[in-house]
Amino acid sequence: MPDPRRIPAKDAERHLMIASASGAHAAFLAAQHDPSLKGAFTISHRQKLFHNGEQVDTTMLAQFLVYLTGKYGIRPKLSELEAGFKASAAQNPRSVIRKKKRTGHVSPRLLHQVDSFIRLTRGDITTQRAAKKIMPDEYKENPRSVEMRIAQAFKTLGYKKTRCMVNCIRRYRWRPDPDAPKTGLSEIEKDEFENPTTTSDDYSNVKTQPQ
Repeated sequence: MPDPRRIPAKDAERHLMIASASGAHAAFLAAQHDPSLKGAFTISHRQKLFHNGEQVDTTMLAQFLVYLTGKYGIRPKLSELEAGFKASAAQNPRSVIRKKKRTGHVSPRLLHQVDSFIRLTRGDITTQRAAKKIMPDEYKENPRSVEMRIAQAFKTLGYKKTRCMVNCIRRYRWRPDPDAPKTGLSEIEKDEFENPTTTSDDYSNVKTQPQ
């Protein structure tokens, strides 16, 4: 009677490759080459592991371990098993590893402040200059975040950033973009934009400071 554990000749090389490996590497090879596992794992941008669309938990990992131990004789730790599967899933084109880019929302109040800055400022209009004038305190603590919010406001108002030469130095300046898409505001936002609520740090009374 033939041994039921006998491996067909065509699968011998694959079986030996997986069986001779250990730890996370063995799990990776199994996920890449085992007929029951190949292409079944995906991973999300939050590093969540999925098997055929179902999120893998500790119980599933234990079941995979039993399967691999019985078939290949490998005994990786559960953490190694998960690491190997994730490494394999990262190579799967069906995996969504990166976040989708989100469209930033700009508050009507900030739009009003940036619009006032544009209308009342002489000289070149830069993100840094607007950030320092409109949000000086926040800019000192987190300049990058403030500049991103200011830049989004410029884009929403129909401006585009262009690179130009100033005093032999290349710098970015904001210019009106005639082809800019009309993003539009809701009726409530339009009302707030046209009649902003006055607060201590509103940029409604900005003074012109030419460069």
